[in-house]
Amino acid sequence: MKSRAGILAAVLAVSLSVVCVYPAYAEEPQEASETKEEVCEETELIKETGAGPEEGSFWIYAGKEAGRTLWVNGATGTAAEGLESFRFPEGEEWKAQWEAWHTAGFESWESQEGETVIMEVQPEDDYEWEKLQVLDKYGNFLELTETENGCKFRMPASDVLVSLKMQGRPKEDPWGTGEKTEIPGIPQALGREAEEQTEELQDKELEKYNLAAAAQPRYSGSYYTADAYEQFALGQSVQLWGLTTAGGYGDRQYIFALKNGDNSLVDSWEEGVMGTPDGIPFFCIEADIDYNNSVLATVYEGRNYLSQDEIIECALACKYMEDHISVLNGNKTDLFFLQQCAVWTIRENHGYRAYSVQTNYVAPYTVSHNGDINFAYAFVQNSIAWAIANKGNYTGYCKVLDNHTGQKCGVFKAVENPKGTLAIQKSSALPQISDNNACYSLEGAEYTVYQMGTDTVVGTITTDAGGYGTLGNLPAGSYDIVEMKAPKGYLLDSTRHTITINAGQTTTYQAKDEPGNDPVLTLLVKRDVETGKPMGNARLKGAEYTVKYYDVNLSTDPAEIGITEKYTWILETDEKGRAYLDNAHKISGDEFVIGLHGNPVLPLGTITIQESKAPEGYLLNTTLYVANTIQQNGSVSTTNLPNEETYAATEQVKRGDLEFTKLDTETGRFMAGIPFRVISQTTGENHILVADADGHASTSAVPHSAETNENDAVIGEADYSSSFGIWFGGSEPDDTKGALPYDTYTVRELPCEANYGKDLAEFTVTISENGKTVDVGTVENQTILTNTKARDAETGTQVITSVNYASIVDTFYYENLTPGRKYTVKGAVRNPETGEVIVQNGAPLIAEKAFTSAAVNGEVKLTFLLHAAELEGKQVVVTEELYDGDSLRTTHEDLDDPDQTVTVLTGDLTVTKTIAADEIVWAHGNPIFLVKVSGLSQTGKRRQFYHTYEFTQDYVEANTASDGTVSLAYTFRDIPISGSYQVEEVPVSRYSLMGFKGNGGNVTVYGSYALADLVSQPSGTEVTITNQKTNDAWESHTALLHNVIQ
Repeated sequence: MKSRAGILAAVLAVSLSVVCVYPAYAEEPQEASETKEEVCEETELIKETGAGPEEGSFWIYAGKEAGRTLWVNGATGTAAEGLESFRFPEGEEWKAQWEAWHTAGFESWESQEGETVIMEVQPEDDYEWEKLQVLDKYGNFLELTETENGCKFRMPASDVLVSLKMQGRPKEDPWGTGEKTEIPGIPQALGREAEEQTEELQDKELEKYNLAAAAQPRYSGSYYTADAYEQFALGQSVQLWGLTTAGGYGDRQYIFALKNGDNSLVDSWEEGVMGTPDGIPFFCIEADIDYNNSVLATVYEGRNYLSQDEIIECALACKYMEDHISVLNGNKTDLFFLQQCAVWTIRENHGYRAYSVQTNYVAPYTVSHNGDINFAYAFVQNSIAWAIANKGNYTGYCKVLDNHTGQKCGVFKAVENPKGTLAIQKSSALPQISDNNACYSLEGAEYTVYQMGTDTVVGTITTDAGGYGTLGNLPAGSYDIVEMKAPKGYLLDSTRHTITINAGQTTTYQAKDEPGNDPVLTLLVKRDVETGKPMGNARLKGAEYTVKYYDVNLSTDPAEIGITEKYTWILETDEKGRAYLDNAHKISGDEFVIGLHGNPVLPLGTITIQESKAPEGYLLNTTLYVANTIQQNGSVSTTNLPNEETYAATEQVKRGDLEFTKLDTETGRFMAGIPFRVISQTTGENHILVADADGHASTSAVPHSAETNENDAVIGEADYSSSFGIWFGGSEPDDTKGALPYDTYTVRELPCEANYGKDLAEFTVTISENGKTVDVGTVENQTILTNTKARDAETGTQVITSVNYASIVDTFYYENLTPGRKYTVKGAVRNPETGEVIVQNGAPLIAEKAFTSAAVNGEVKLTFLLHAAELEGKQVVVTEELYDGDSLRTTHEDLDDPDQTVTVLTGDLTVTKTIAADEIVWAHGNPIFLVKVSGLSQTGKRRQFYHTYEFTQDYVEANTASDGTVSLAYTFRDIPISGSYQVEEVPVSRYSLMGFKGNGGNVTVYGSYALADLVSQPSGTEVTITNQKTNDAWESHTALLHNVIQ
């Protein structure tokens, strides 16, 4: 009950400034600022109502604080309907701050992303600005720029929360007690208006209060609210009464109603102890309704009047005070009034309003603490905070006494819920990774236990070295657990698991943790240090690396400080220079550590990688690579592995040089300026090396960087130079290294004027040692010698006698070629008079044949097909060219070479005329004869040839044979051959035919003529015609008669 005309109402305006209050569970209330052990690691402010800002806009929130006015961009804030979710830093200070804000309320301002926000703080009297901080919703502190009266910052893309702490300046004791009462975390006294009281009024009221407290008895009946609750039955009629100075209670006390937030005085009055005539106390639940004494009320179920949260908080706040009555020196009266203030304050916290503003209540004139209002206020607030923190462990009950005309009263009871124990037993999901490994431990896992489906924290569990941890004293029911910190080396399980706890039992959650590991596939990538790719005949395959694993995490080789490796593997690189963590690439060593999916993995720790065997063609790289498999931000990775193109295990290829001297075999002289092409047999890369003036050629004679490989671009041989450097591999020339990477090279002499007609030299050089120059010695040349013969393919002669299938076989004989080298012979059939290639059917008569020389000397045959009929009666000549690759090495083009000349369908026939010398009468004139040769040629054409024989006296005298005959022969040359040439003579005067005679079987005599077959014998056929003198008898010796062809 309350009197509106309380004695202090007109003269005392009280302002109690409280920065933050948090429950002092572990210590006595006189040390009310000390807090219990951390209840949760993070506190979240959750917006429940209210629309958000426009897109691109965000809210600035500030918890209300006593002692200041805050302007943001020149404006004061408006009351906030709620808050977006904020994540706070860990620590008691922030939890206490949240509780204070939750009670006081919030102000808000709207701002745009990127806007400069200017905050100004105006402290009130007796206050000063202590600290100003701004958090984004993720718990990050924003960077602030200090200004004259505050600070400024740039608005992020997030709501922000302003934390502004004010500090009260020290004040004199407003109550005149002679000493200043201070409780850490609780500000002093009741405000500025109290200072205006006169000392007389203070003394009068304190004297009255102290006398009344001294007169009251220590105990009279039970002071437990639960006992009072049990005295009433639902539906019972109860007389409302007062227990002031009765039932073991003392005198009335003053009650102060303080505005929530700044604790300024709203109202004050004297209050008495309420109860039944037989001494059962109860509490007013309506602070703004007068108490009707002596009337009858009916007992009702409290849930019809109060929410369950109100009931349990009131019951537990009363229980808290009862459990700490020793702090009140057992004063039952102080206990009642402080419990009554807690009930009213709890109702205000849940929306009930006795005044137009939310109000906190305090009974300042405690007997037990000499009227220390700071203690009283802290005791009430701590009881409420403890009730809120522990209400999940209890069930609250309430009965309401309602007379239906005046103030309603209530009694409360809290019953602790049945308790059980939650245990967590951790084990490794992959013991093959974590067992006996110093990088893993099951100790230190931290779990937060929540009321199921809420963010209400009921406790935490931390595991021991065996992975075991418990949280006891839990009411039976369901809880959610979330791992907040994984044990050393294991992956965090952020899943929310629901566990049901049974009363009187220990429920164990078996947690199988996955030890952190990296299923790395590519452990190492090997690359050529110059080009990244293998050079020459060198190979990236076959390098062997020794990999050692240590169960420590060091950035240097653990072996240097005496640590022994746990595992060792020898891995080999493949064709691509990669070494994988698998059995296909492992040569020897320990078994791999197998992960979740059956593949090899790297446990957390350190590995070292070092090459123990270089691959073919490379130098050993002794670099020791140190890599670390670490867990960071919930994921596992291995750092510093040489398995990227940008960070690979590099290798230097072996390099060397070559040199030789060029010599002319025939002259014995050194040959200067001869170019040689040096060709990699593996890659085909080639460059030109030129012999100097002394015939010396060397890849190291001049710096590699001197006009590198410029000979490759030379067009004319006059521009070749032995002063140009040479370099293979495609990397930047390095004059400290050999020009030629590990490989076998073909060195081939290139054609030039100085070596024309000579067989080009060719040899191989192998570079297998680093830094060595291979001396080839003397490279010599010999002149190529050739000889040729062209023959008819059918007869083997130099006459083509067949119209059909006519062909010429040209045999090319050579000397001084290089065995095993490929050459090409090209031939052509030419007109011997003009030298032009004969063309038939639009195509030249040419042929060519590539061959590999089996020995220094040898032969090659070319075959030419031709239409003989078109060349009937003609001669052709065959010419040849010899090539070494594209280089013309020698030719045979003599158009007058008889061995290269072939006659086509052409022969000769010799006809001899024989007469007796002594039958010649010179007076009759010279004997004259006419011989005719006729027949069909092979092409079917009619052919006729004539020749006149005339014997002169001088010829006869000079050529008469011993038998007295004289012969005159004539050869019909280059005539088309025929199988039946008819040889006959035209009749003449004075001589008659004696007969025909042939020189072979191809001549047939038929009396007056002979047939000659030139097909079977195109050349060398002879027919002799013998004549005798006739008809001389009837002529006189003086008669003139010439030998006339008839």
